[in-house]
Amino acid sequence: MPLQFIGYMLAAFFSATLITIFVSMFRKVKDDGFKSWNLIAIFFVLSLFAPYGYSEFLTRQHGSPMEGAIVYALEDAEIYNKPEYFKILRYKESTARVVLVVKERSEWGDIERTVMTMNLEKDEDGWSARKYRFINSFQRQKDESVFPPYW
Repeated sequence: MPLQFIGYMLAAFFSATLITIFVSMFRKVKDDGFKSWNLIAIFFVLSLFAPYGYSEFLTRQHGSPMEGAIVYALEDAEIYNKPEYFKILRYKESTARVVLVVKERSEWGDIERTVMTMNLEKDEDGWSARKYRFINSFQRQKDESVFPPYW
């Protein structure tokens, strides 16, 4: 997981640099003490945290009706713990993509944080999980990442 997060940080830095170059091209040229590293730092922080803020907004706005479908899909995946948290990555009126983190005990007795993604669909009965996938789970030998990284 640290390698994916490092890649995410590099991508955020690259996008912050591009935005800073774009902004700098259209500013007035004068001796005002302009420091491009200030803009890079601001845009880096915005690029790093904007996807998390967006998913947090979607989760607070539309998340509560989806909890039942998520718990039911966890039982289908043979995970009998409640999720630590879940976040909505994409939302439309009848579909949503959710990432969730569940603490479960491994075969050796230690605690593992399993990361899953789910595709949810809404019908007349409410939300239901159509597809789920393990992203990061030592027991299931999965070591992938999701954008933005969650663990």
